[in-house]
Amino acid sequence: MLLDVPTGLHHRQILAWRSCFASDHAAAYHPWLRMARPGHAYRTVLLPPSAAAAGIAARREQLFGVPFGPANELAGGVVDVAERVSPARHDELHPNGVNVFLRERDGIRLSAARTLARDPAYRQLSVRRLMTMLRRALERQVAWAVFEPNDESLRATIRHALEAYLRQLYAANAFTGATEREAFFVRCDEELNPDPVIDAGMLVAEVGVAPAEPLEFLVLRIARDGDGALLVEEDGGA
Repeated sequence: MLLDVPTGLHHRQILAWRSCFASDHAAAYHPWLRMARPGHAYRTVLLPPSAAAAGIAARREQLFGVPFGPANELAGGVVDVAERVSPARHDELHPNGVNVFLRERDGIRLSAARTLARDPAYRQLSVRRLMTMLRRALERQVAWAVFEPNDESLRATIRHALEAYLRQLYAANAFTGATEREAFFVRCDEELNPDPVIDAGMLVAEVGVAPAEPLEFLVLRIARDGDGALLVEEDGGA
């Protein structure tokens, strides 16, 4: 969810507004922007900053992929900001997770891509988008296994399939790490699947990946319950 800081707020009010949010699925943008009005070269219209941010995110994803953050980019078609943010104000808004458009010589630049998360592991929008992409992709990767018997053959097949998928992402620079072992891991073994889990018709696997920030593994836990329902959820750091 991309949010616009309301217009007309002074600096302290912006910080108070931001304090109302604590979500790694949301990002805030400031200030509103001025865009040339079609057919009127000398007239502008106000543009919500989230709209420009969405366009930047789409362009970056198309060019480089989800893992690369939608920041440090010029906003196409934007000619000015409705309110100029001073360096001192920017230096306070940035660590508070408010993404600021700055007026520069070359144009209007989006200076950051942070979420409104309280958890520092998910403060970068690129990390949030990467983990969401992985969760959805892993659901598809293991969907075929929902009714398969939980034995070593199945667990080995799942490990190999997930490792092959993550290896492709690593080759595309989705993760940090000098080696694959430093970049990701897959666990689907007897420790995660003891006899009580197997007897209940369940299956458990864990996938850990190392985004550029934070410098630690973020873990996704894949669980199949006794009814065959598949769930992929984030399981914290490892």
